[in-house]
Amino acid sequence: MGIKRGRSHLCGSARTLSGRPCRNKVRSSYPSRYCKEHRFCGRRGAFRVHADDVRDRRRREREAVAVLVADPWPRTVQQRCLAVVDGATWEEFLAQRANRACRVLADVAARVERADRLSAARLHDLVLGGAERDDAVRRVAAAVAVAVSRRVGDPAEVAFAVRVLGVFCCASAAEVERCPCRRAVVERFGPRVAADKLARGLPERLAA
Repeated sequence: MGIKRGRSHLCGSARTLSGRPCRNKVRSSYPSRYCKEHRFCGRRGAFRVHADDVRDRRRREREAVAVLVADPWPRTVQQRCLAVVDGATWEEFLAQRANRACRVLADVAARVERADRLSAARLHDLVLGGAERDDAVRRVAAAVAVAVSRRVGDPAEVAFAVRVLGVFCCASAAEVERCPCRRAVVERFGPRVAADKLARGLPERLAA
């Protein structure tokens, strides 16, 4: 089947990340009906990221971030934390620098995720870390981690709950896009699942 002649036509290959036809323009003089990025896809089975894919990804990213910054998400996280954390500790937690708190929480979550057992004593040891027991960030993380572990018991889900705290800190400082905890959730679950999980935040009724 010959190439349709004319000034140019759209590539039309469906081998894009979004699954929608590629909209790259192809000149009639080009020796393929597909654009240069899709010319050999049938033989090599390769994907190429096109502008539509990048735009879609950025749009989803903006929408996911907007959910975490605007009410009711921050208020809901705070209310659920206050079920297991006293007011004075929570106020001390809020007074910490967001980027420092998030780095601590990211480190705590990574250690929890690698744990083979999650008893309350083990969690306190992982989170509080001996000499750092005066740290409000770690005390809040320990309280939330213990409460979640009683309900779930899966280290990955307990680590996720700790990372929600990190996202909360970054959201309060309008730094969600650079948040280490959010980045770890996206890497762990993928962008779509991560957006849904983060939108749900912490489990309801944390207190036993």
